[in-house]
Parts: sequence; C-alpha cells; structure tokens
Amino acid sequence: MKRRKVERVENPDGIYKRIVIPWDDVTPEDCREYDARIAEMMDLEHELAAMGRDAELSLNHANEDIRKHAATVKAGVYEIHRLLKLGEIKRAIAVALVVGRMHERMHVRPFEPMVVQANKSRKGLGKGRTRKAVKTAARQKAITAAVQARMDANRRESLYSARHYVATQLGISFDSVKRATTAIKPRNKMKK
Repeated sequence: MKRRKVERVENPDGIYKRIVIPWDDVTPEDCREYDARIAEMMDLEHELAAMGRDAELSLNHANEDIRKHAATVKAGVYEIHRLLKLGEIKRAIAVALVVGRMHERMHVRPFEPMVVQANKSRKGLGKGRTRKAVKTAARQKAITAAVQARMDANRRESLYSARHYVATQLGISFDSVKRATTAIKPRNKMKK
C-alpha cells in the first residue's frame, strides 16, 4: 500500500487540524489491503462497541461540545455498521476517520481550555523575563550614575561611603547598590 500525501488545512475551531483525504487516488486494492491490516490489528466490532459505550456515557455531559461529539460518535458507529453491511468500504473508512477524531475530541475537549491557557502563558514567559531584565538594567545604570556623581562631587569620599549615601537617599538596601555598582573601581587613596 503506497503512502498518500495528506493535505492539512487550518481548522479555526479548536486545537485540531482537519485532514483532507484525496479519495480520487484510493483504489479498491488499497481498501482491501487496509481492511486486511485493520482486521489483523484489532477486532473492529469490539472497538466500535467500546466507542458506542463511551458515547452513550458522554451524552449527558455538562459540556455542550462533548455532547455534540458523543452524538456524532454514536451516529457514526451506526453508520459504519450500515456501510460495512452494504460493502461500501471507502465510505465506511471515511466515517471511521471522522468517528475516531470525534471520539478523541470527546475525551480531550475538557482539557482544551488548559492547553490554550498554557500556550498563552508560554508565549508571555519570554516577554516578562525580557521586560524585567531591561527594567533592572535601567535601574542599575541609574544607581551607578548616582554613585559616580556622589564620588565626583566629593573627591575625598570612598566608594563604600558613596554607596551607603546613595542607598540611604534612594531608600534601597546597601547590597542592591553594591550589586549595581560592581563596575566602579575604588578610587586610589590620596597621598598625605
């Protein structure tokens, strides 16, 4: 069985992508081979019955989307049985794909708001980090300028006392000023 290229189309509702299958390229041999592989992999009747039971349980769910998906799954399971009895394998496969997607959505849909929120917060993580870094850099430059100005105004004042003075004036801790002014070299002591 040759692999067919599947065209992906953006789907505006939800987190899922809609898959378009080029049915013109599918031959009856492909369908028979696919049917044989499916029969080897699983018991189709058992899987369809399980999906039907899941749909029955989800028909009374509080979320409207889940109820819609459950109704689609239930109708789809019935339609697959009907199409298989008529021998329309292509259409049965197409319905099975839709039913499988709806069954998956039925179980995933309750978590969709959390996924959307996580994607939003992930996008914002880098922005916040960058903003904080820019803000901190600007604050450190202002502190460094204040300490340098104090040292230039009072030539005999040490780096320690200039840092202490600026910390007192700005109302921040001495350690914050010390971290911001690590690039300033202490002045050489004047000879007496």
